[in-house]
Amino acid sequence: MSHIALRAICLASSLAVLAACSQESQTPVPEQRSAVKLVTPADLVGARVGPGCEVGETADGSPSYATRSYTFSEADWSIQVTSYTDDGCTQPFFSLGIAGGYELGAPVESLPGVRAGDFYRDELTFTARSQAAIDLFNGAGCGDGDWRLNVAQDVGAEGCIGVEAVHECPIDYDIVGFVDGLPASGVRGGDMCDVEGRPAALQSAGLALGAPDAVHVGVTFEILAEYPNGAFLENLIVTQDNDILFTHYFDKTIVRVGQDGATEVFAALPVHPVSIVRSQAGFVVAGHSTPFTEFPAFTQTNTILRLTPAGEVETSTLAGDARFLNGLHVLPSGDVVVADSIAGVLWRVDPQTGETTSWLADNALAPDPTVQPFRPAANGVKTHNGALYVSSSSKGAIFKRDPWSDGDLQLFAKTGGVDDFIFGDDGVLYATTHGEALLKVSADGVVEEVFGGGCGGCTAIAMTQWQGRPALLVLTTGGLLEGGTAPARVLRVQNF
Repeated sequence: MSHIALRAICLASSLAVLAACSQESQTPVPEQRSAVKLVTPADLVGARVGPGCEVGETADGSPSYATRSYTFSEADWSIQVTSYTDDGCTQPFFSLGIAGGYELGAPVESLPGVRAGDFYRDELTFTARSQAAIDLFNGAGCGDGDWRLNVAQDVGAEGCIGVEAVHECPIDYDIVGFVDGLPASGVRGGDMCDVEGRPAALQSAGLALGAPDAVHVGVTFEILAEYPNGAFLENLIVTQDNDILFTHYFDKTIVRVGQDGATEVFAALPVHPVSIVRSQAGFVVAGHSTPFTEFPAFTQTNTILRLTPAGEVETSTLAGDARFLNGLHVLPSGDVVVADSIAGVLWRVDPQTGETTSWLADNALAPDPTVQPFRPAANGVKTHNGALYVSSSSKGAIFKRDPWSDGDLQLFAKTGGVDDFIFGDDGVLYATTHGEALLKVSADGVVEEVFGGGCGGCTAIAMTQWQGRPALLVLTTGGLLEGGTAPARVLRVQNF
């Protein structure tokens, strides 16, 4: 077996630390350094990181390199550990994720200020960060055998490369105390799946508060739902219950997806739904009675639906002057507007009747006639920090009006092909491209790739939280309109 595989197995076998396999490489804290105060769940809460790139030694004497990031609430925990092939932790090999509940128990008599910690392993995932990891996981028979770069797989039922299945090791028996004012776990050595294997000393370094992206773990993709090629997933929102509602265009449905991947049809519709927003009375949906693949006939069938909170169609109103209804948005005033990708207009939607009237007409919203084949013009619409933003696939740009309610649209960023977008809490804009890349745009319009592959014809994006950390929810089409043959997917993306 190669040294890289040995390092991988060694790393993966130390669930909470993964810095080394040999016990000698982890220096225990002398008893007198332990604080008297016991760690409580409140002391753990937050995103925490290990001490950077941790270097250890495997059982065969070769070096191992890893980084750790944790998220704690007062009842649950998760860890992502990434193995690297270089001593600078810049070339990721694979990542291991564990999540579950935890309980802090009785004080450890021999270690003042230290108490038992039982960390439940309810979920176990691996993510290949390199082709070598894909080959390793496939060769070891891990998961479903269809490993893809940066796509997490649940391996809890069978385990993988020496890491026990969840049922074989449901609890990791650890200890918790303070080291230099920071919470720390125990030095790993014995079988910590057995209560008798609980560590006898604390690690030499605690876990500092810090954003998970401070650790070089790489972007993580998780598939929440998947549909055969030919499905066109177009737009999504996140509900108050943190579920996802997305428009399944050709299927004429709105589908609900839980964060656990459970799906159900939320609404069956008389139109092909292109976008959805919440309203005070339920939901507003924009759609086409004839699909956009039947051009130009579909341009005469633009329709606004008003749905009850339960997903029942309350009204259906033909938007006679519209030509290609696309993204919906609720303005700070409470008004609902919808972009028209052909007419170059943002239409205001009457919340009581569903009727549309022109709200903003601007040349920036119109298609670029030199772009062939046709690409939608005004597409996604958002407001942020008092300004209005509109994306144009046709012009490969995002435009801005500040304040949102007055003035002309001005160029904000040249992005190339762009579809839907969302703002993070830090003001960074994240945008889908209908291609393989996901983009981010800074407040001053600087454009970068979040990742350059794996998006698969991504159409829509939303921001949420998962296990206490920010997550992007992304819809893909499998590149359907570009001739792609991959499935359409609902993705959860972290560490971006």
